[in-house]
Amino acid sequence: MLPDVRAMKTMRLLLLAAILVLPTATMARDRDVQVKAVKTGKVMAIDVDMIVNAPLEEVWAVMTDWDNMEKFIPSITSSEIVKREGNTYRLKQSGKIPLGPFSIKYEAVRDIEVMMLLESMRFQGVSGDFERLDGTVKLVREGEGTRVVYRAESVPTVWVPPFVGTSMVEHTTRSQFGEMRVEMLRRTSAKAAAKVAPAAPAASKQAP
Repeated sequence: MLPDVRAMKTMRLLLLAAILVLPTATMARDRDVQVKAVKTGKVMAIDVDMIVNAPLEEVWAVMTDWDNMEKFIPSITSSEIVKREGNTYRLKQSGKIPLGPFSIKYEAVRDIEVMMLLESMRFQGVSGDFERLDGTVKLVREGEGTRVVYRAESVPTVWVPPFVGTSMVEHTTRSQFGEMRVEMLRRTSAKAAAKVAPAAPAASKQAP
């Protein structure tokens, strides 16, 4: 079934409005988070390459902090692990994609399998606003930092325009990974500060 013409025009206008009002500061902050979205037919493919000046362990800890993601990613409204079997976690998330003064709400349930601790995981959609959702995450230690390589393919249940839609997806993805990187750096700095914090001075002892 072809999408309604009026709905298509409305979606195009909303997406154009969203792009025109994207926060410049956010774009500047996350500009080195490399994101590429390509739509082929119904399939939206997203590739992310991001370098974080943080230890691999800290990067992994943030990326797997599924029960708290709504605390440091504003576009996620709820996130929780609802089931676990061995190294496979069932994650239920809901969120919103900002469209200028509007937003589109979504929900997704995914099974995430940890392939190699601190190195890789893969995920697959179970239910939600996607006909198909699967992908992989890989972490690579690079010097004192970490490279994050993310690949996802999805078929959303809502129609996404081929050009403006990919720009919207790229912006939303870049923003989410940017927020995760901020949290990774925050935790790294907090731990470093805790290590160098001066100990409380010992009580002076005076001779009787």
